[in-house]
Amino acid sequence: NLTYDRGLIVSYGFDFGLDVFGEVVNGNGIGEAHERLFDSDNYKNFALRLSQSLGPLRIGAFGYTGKEETRVQKTNEITMIGPDATLSLPKFEFNLQYLYRKDTVGYDRPLGQGPTQTEFKGGFLEALFLPQGDRSRWLFTALYNRIDSNVDLYDYETITLSASHLLARNLRLVFEATHDLISHKPRFTAGIVSAF
Repeated sequence: NLTYDRGLIVSYGFDFGLDVFGEVVNGNGIGEAHERLFDSDNYKNFALRLSQSLGPLRIGAFGYTGKEETRVQKTNEITMIGPDATLSLPKFEFNLQYLYRKDTVGYDRPLGQGPTQTEFKGGFLEALFLPQGDRSRWLFTALYNRIDSNVDLYDYETITLSASHLLARNLRLVFEATHDLISHKPRFTAGIVSAF
């Protein structure tokens, strides 16, 4: 999970609207550190993110490559790459992202097995509506997610509609409905989100 990798991030923003982010991370995610060791192997993973603003439009690209040791002491090589874009208007925002990922796990040659590859292609489309722009207490969202893989178990496709209302600076009321287009099962959520 890239969200919680530990490491070093360097960023720089140019006057002409280009932002560059480089990362060197351990590839472990947020798992518990054993004996205060936050990196379970000697591999480091590398990421590069570019983002160019052109008025209300922002276009970007992301790349990630690295290795990690799996639970069965094999090496998994990971490659991810993909574009994204955001269009920000006074009352609307539109986001899209596509990501390609390939995992190659090497197995022992004496067993007569070669590397096994898993490929993922996916992304999302999102539309946000704020009736009063950046002063709106209401936020309405429509989201489409899709992941296609050469392993059917990882396929995913959903549509989500949500509405949230800001009750206070740190208190938000949320209503959400999601329909899974693969299992044909709906999911409904209502609740309060808070931060202190």
